[in-house]
Amino acid sequence: MLLLGASIACSGVCLTVVDKGENWFAVDVSAETQNRTASGMGKEGERLNLERALRIGDELGGHIVTGHVDGVGEIEGVLESADRRG
Repeated sequence: MLLLGASIACSGVCLTVVDKGENWFAVDVSAETQNRTASGMGKEGERLNLERALRIGDELGGHIVTGHVDGVGEIEGVLESADRRG
C-alpha cells in the first residue's frame, strides 16, 4: 500500500506522494527537477519505471536505485587503465 509522504522513484527520480487514489498517485515536481531529469516524465501516455523505497530489513538483491540526482556533470575524457582486472 502506497502511503501519503512515501518516496517512490519515477524513472529514476525520487519523488514524494502527496495524494493518491485506488489506481493513481500524485507528486509535486519542481521546475528544477523537470529541467534536470527525464524529459518525457509526466506526459500523458508515456511509460514510467516505478520503484518503491526499500524498507529497513529488506533484502538488497539485484540492483540498488537511489533515485536522487545530486549533481550533473560532464565527461571530459576516458582513460583506459593498464591494470584491468575483469
